[in-house]
Amino acid sequence: RGEKVIGAYQHIPERGWTLIGGINEEEVLIPIYMQLAEMAAGTLFLVILIIPLATLITNRMRKPLDWLIKQSELITAEQYEMVGQGKPPEKTSYELNILCKLFINMSQTIAKTINLLKKNETDLEHKVHERTVALSRMNQALEEEIAKHQMANKDLKDSRDALILSESRYKDLFDHMHNGCSYHKVVFDEARNAADLEFIDVNHAYEKHAEL
Repeated sequence: RGEKVIGAYQHIPERGWTLIGGINEEEVLIPIYMQLAEMAAGTLFLVILIIPLATLITNRMRKPLDWLIKQSELITAEQYEMVGQGKPPEKTSYELNILCKLFINMSQTIAKTINLLKKNETDLEHKVHERTVALSRMNQALEEEIAKHQMANKDLKDSRDALILSESRYKDLFDHMHNGCSYHKVVFDEARNAADLEFIDVNHAYEKHAEL
């Protein structure tokens, strides 16, 4: 009849018979197709059910991560006072909630450390400024003292040069006087009486008179 069938046969030799059985292909395939359709419908139902659930789970994970990223941006911008003001999203998993709390504590620790460093830097700058001012004053006082010493040394040198010049002129006058002249030192005895004269220097005229 042109219908597709699935058949089977069994030969019985002792009887000389061959038993043949057949069934339409549709009768065999329809239950399979129905089972496949049921499985496809069940799979589609599961997919439709899983998509909102996956979206819900993803959102519950994405919101805390977005919150952490925002807090990280505040730290990068050095806006430490703003960190942790916005509360973490509610209905967060236990692990992410712990992570958010740890992040807030870490941010507060970083803020305290940076504030302490800034305070120490300010104190250090103040101490350096005070030390610089003190050194500047010491340098100024040292320069003034050096200037005084240089002035005193100059005066001493001028006095010494003047004394040398005066002695030179006195010596020249002493040596070239026409009259004999001598320079003595009085020697005293134990009773503090003048006992003798000690010649210290004489000019040429005195030497000539002494030779005569």
